[in-house]
Amino acid sequence: MAGTAACGSEDRSGPAAENGLAGLSGAEVVARTQAAGAGATSVRMTLRGDSADGSETATVSAARNGDCTDEVAGGNPIEDGYNRQLRQTHVLRKDGRTFFKAGGLRGPGGPADQWMSTSSKEADQLATYCDLALGMPDELNTLTGGARSGQWVRDGSTRIGGVPAVVLHFTTEDAVDELALDTGPAGSSELRIAVAAEGEPQLLRVELASGSNRLTVRLRDHGAPVTVTPPPADQVHDFDAQLPVGEELSEG
Repeated sequence: MAGTAACGSEDRSGPAAENGLAGLSGAEVVARTQAAGAGATSVRMTLRGDSADGSETATVSAARNGDCTDEVAGGNPIEDGYNRQLRQTHVLRKDGRTFFKAGGLRGPGGPADQWMSTSSKEADQLATYCDLALGMPDELNTLTGGARSGQWVRDGSTRIGGVPAVVLHFTTEDAVDELALDTGPAGSSELRIAVAAEGEPQLLRVELASGSNRLTVRLRDHGAPVTVTPPPADQVHDFDAQLPVGEELSEG
């Protein structure tokens, strides 16, 4: 698993400088990082997902007050000929309003390279990664697939962006529970995380391999200011005003 290898190879020059995590079980470390994540006012997240259907990357800066910037790129290597610039989405969220622009869309009539805005609740689907960034610690419960016999096991230490970190991986003792993690084709699953062992025990990295699927998430700059500058008003079209009466923004 490419992400797992990265986690273990960033820096193993010495043990992490434990700060309150020494002696804790894996479950206790996860509980600490979930509590720290709930108190974080902001975070920056980079994400990469690879599957048989293609790949997707996201770069997100999200604040607890809802402000967010989100840049997403992705494509299918067969359909797009490895040109990942064909599909890009830019999302800004400021004061409850979402601005979005989709670049590289094929065919006429799409909002390619044109800013749109909406305050509809359905706009939340456009900013999924904004919510995921701050909610990633709690998503660990979802990623384990509800495995009843599973447990978090400490697996040494590393450094992520210069920060000492504790490495944990999730393991199961029951074959049925092991299947809960396997959402892809045949093959085993692996879930590994790194938690800061200095300062707040923030979640720094998540790596998941499930069959042919790979997901790597990197979290940093917890608590740093998030600045969102909406596009100029004369460059924005009100998406809500273009919808027929009674019709809401829907996915797809």
